[in-house]
Amino acid sequence: MPPPTLKPACAAARGLDLAFVSVLLSGTVTTTNIPASLGVAVGSKMSISFLTLPAPTDRIANDGSNVHITDGIGAYLICTETFAISFDGSSMKGVKEGGDDLFLAIVSKRPVNDGMYISPSATVLKAVPIKVNGTGTLYPPEWTLDFSAVYERGTFSSLHMQQIAEKTYGKEGLQKYEVALSTQFYSNTVLEASIDSIQFTPS
Repeated sequence: MPPPTLKPACAAARGLDLAFVSVLLSGTVTTTNIPASLGVAVGSKMSISFLTLPAPTDRIANDGSNVHITDGIGAYLICTETFAISFDGSSMKGVKEGGDDLFLAIVSKRPVNDGMYISPSATVLKAVPIKVNGTGTLYPPEWTLDFSAVYERGTFSSLHMQQIAEKTYGKEGLQKYEVALSTQFYSNTVLEASIDSIQFTPS
């Protein structure tokens, strides 16, 4: 099977031999109505992994001023062909298909607390359309992921990956979060999970 086609920005970065950043979000399933036959149950370990570009997207004001926006959000473009959701002991796997943009946004002191989210928008938290394989005929493949976390102010001392990657994040300072998978319609949440650790590893 040929390798997946890289998004233009990711392909350009690889062509320039720029380092990517490997992100691993680890959690534990807290509630689910997925049949046990699929190998996912309360207590199962869940991971969301992907590569991002090493620098946040440079956002320019659209009012003609050409001002570079610095609003406390560092939006890192995710290489969607590397995006994967997996569960220990299960064949279920979530992937991101299509050419739409996807971002990991790091939020620092905006306006009070810090946080992060995964979204198709660099600046607005939205559900992420994904495809889930390995469920047979029990579910349609079209699912959505909601991922966000709010941390105490100062958790992310910088919006630059070099500083962000200096530590592993987890429950310390975590004020609220959402890790949820839904299918068919928004209110049909079939799984929720905790956040155990968040690791950033420059490659």
